[in-house]
Amino acid sequence: MDNAAYSWTRHGYDLAMEELKKQCEPDWVWLSKIPVHNWARCAMDTNCKTDLICNNLSETFNRYILDVRSKPIATMLVGIYDKLMVRFDGKREGAAKARWDITPYYTERLELMKTYSRNCIPKRADLGLWQVKSGDATHEVNLATRSCSCRKWDMTALPCNHAVSAIYKAELHPEDFVSDFFKKPMYLNSYKPVFAPMPQQHGWIKTDTEDIMPPGFKDHQKGRKQEKTRKGKFEVPKPKENSRMATITCSNCKLQGHKYTSCSVPFRSDLAIRKNNHKASRSMPAPVPPPSSSSSATAPAPRPPPAAPRNPTTAFAAPRTPFAAPRHTGFRSYFSAGANACVGRDANVPPIPGISSAGPSCSDVQ
Repeated sequence: MDNAAYSWTRHGYDLAMEELKKQCEPDWVWLSKIPVHNWARCAMDTNCKTDLICNNLSETFNRYILDVRSKPIATMLVGIYDKLMVRFDGKREGAAKARWDITPYYTERLELMKTYSRNCIPKRADLGLWQVKSGDATHEVNLATRSCSCRKWDMTALPCNHAVSAIYKAELHPEDFVSDFFKKPMYLNSYKPVFAPMPQQHGWIKTDTEDIMPPGFKDHQKGRKQEKTRKGKFEVPKPKENSRMATITCSNCKLQGHKYTSCSVPFRSDLAIRKNNHKASRSMPAPVPPPSSSSSATAPAPRPPPAAPRNPTTAFAAPRTPFAAPRHTGFRSYFSAGANACVGRDANVPPIPGISSAGPSCSDVQ
């Protein structure tokens, strides 16, 4: 069922539903009765620019107001008002000092798309129209309309890995193709409304209408009301905040005992830019060398060109400093001095007495 719900394309949805029918036909019958656009990603509209198909946003807000939601209505509304007043002010101040141009979450996702784009092969079909091959699948990318046949770019307004490969091939920057919804100006506009300070009950205006009385409470059960949800039979309980049994798992190497900030393994692209305060890198990737054929891979390396022939008439024409050979008697000393004298290197050294100029003989060696 998850494969059918999270599939981006209709083809993937149909394959997942066929597999579900083979595994459990009653579930397939029950799921087929629900309109597809209410739970399947492939049938959702692309105007909202989000790929969420769950209620995580409402659950997050529900957790945010957990300490005031069980209070009376007036107290609960005042508590939520105070929370939003402080939150909006903090977001405005933080965004004004931030170095990022794209929101942190989508900056990290874009860095992952850059990493995944290395496995794609783009080919240009027309101006702004590209054919991108990724594994066994081929997708159509249109840079003018900012769409891809995989529908990721259409739904999230963030270039997918196929689009990033085509953008880089066109010598452009993927950051320029991110929607304005995820950039700093739109972020500041969303938190632009100011919650004015609101007086407490002593400053409220008295009206002529009847007072609203609180609902009656029924104490049909003894003890304190349960606020925490009951865990399932196979659900692992969440460790307490003050528990020493909880371990930290690194989001980079997936090992326990340390955080990603102190990890010795090279950072992933999204974690590296997170440590850099989400400052986008607009550097172009290094060009990939073309794949070498089998014939060129096994061919021997070319030999270096032969050196220029040496001219014997000018080889020793330059003046040289006379070589002061050591004047020792013996076979090796005389042979070296004689060889130098023959080529004109030591003309000032006279021959050793008692030895002919023809060289040493067997009787000279003692």
